[in-house]
Amino acid sequence: MARNHVFEQMLTKQGVGFEYVESLPMEDINMKAGIRNQARLLQPLDEELVNIYAQHMKDGCEFPAVVLARTGKGLWIPVDGNQRLAALEKNGRKRTDAYLLDTKDAQVIDRLTWTFNNLVNGKRLTHDEALHHAVTFVRKYGHTIKQAAREWNINQWTLQTAVQAEDVQDVLTKEGIRLTPSMNATKLQALNPLMKLGEDVVAKAGAVVNTSGVSVDEVKSLVAEVAAASTSEAKARVIDSFGKSDRVQTRRGITKNGTAVVQVLPRDRVLRALKDLDRVLFAQDVMDKKALRPVGEEYKEARELAKDVVAGLVSLFGLGTVPKGE
Repeated sequence: MARNHVFEQMLTKQGVGFEYVESLPMEDINMKAGIRNQARLLQPLDEELVNIYAQHMKDGCEFPAVVLARTGKGLWIPVDGNQRLAALEKNGRKRTDAYLLDTKDAQVIDRLTWTFNNLVNGKRLTHDEALHHAVTFVRKYGHTIKQAAREWNINQWTLQTAVQAEDVQDVLTKEGIRLTPSMNATKLQALNPLMKLGEDVVAKAGAVVNTSGVSVDEVKSLVAEVAAASTSEAKARVIDSFGKSDRVQTRRGITKNGTAVVQVLPRDRVLRALKDLDRVLFAQDVMDKKALRPVGEEYKEARELAKDVVAGLVSLFGLGTVPKGE
């Protein structure tokens, strides 16, 4: 490992002071914390890459020094270099050289942890990574939606939805509710208006939705009914009635308590079939319009039928939303 002028230029450009040390005990570094904090969401530590690095290090190849920071007097936490540190550890190394950042500002450290590797390599964060970091800036550091969206180049509505979903998820997790696969971010966000009514209401409604496999529109209907109820007891009755209703019992059975959403056909095949049907029934370029394209009252009936079909697809496959009109 060695000094790297690109790293030093980038740290200087970011306005962060640093000190280069030639030998730091590996035991002074909290590697697990570094892996938890880094930017990559899907594969924090690439074992194949670690093995390659370890072999190259044995062959005498030089790698940039790792970048470390800490907010107190505890262990140093990697800002950049998790793969390199893992390779050193694999090779049995006890010490490493490092850039020690001269800041204890947690927000500055987080930002660098998530962006430094991309900056020095000229890469951009993925949309999911940027959204994850923007949500953290809102919930952990108190940034406004507008500020965080601009900072991480995320659509404000998308960020608002993600923040609201995580707020609800935290409540359900605190109540010991283990989320099923059908409880996606959109459903969590749909429950968010209940937050102003109290965490007990959110938890009670969330527990029902979590195991019912109902659609987002049905969740929104439940939320509206609960909000309209005048007393706490009435709100609880609304949720209980929803959970015991025939439609919820049916959906609960179909989805095995929300743990598996039934997919009779792959989503892409369903969409292709719908497009073909739309072309046949409503397109202007069909050859025999009288034979294939409904007109007059038949056209209205076809549109009503299409709306019913869409409602069924939304409930079963989660495709789009039910149209408000024909």
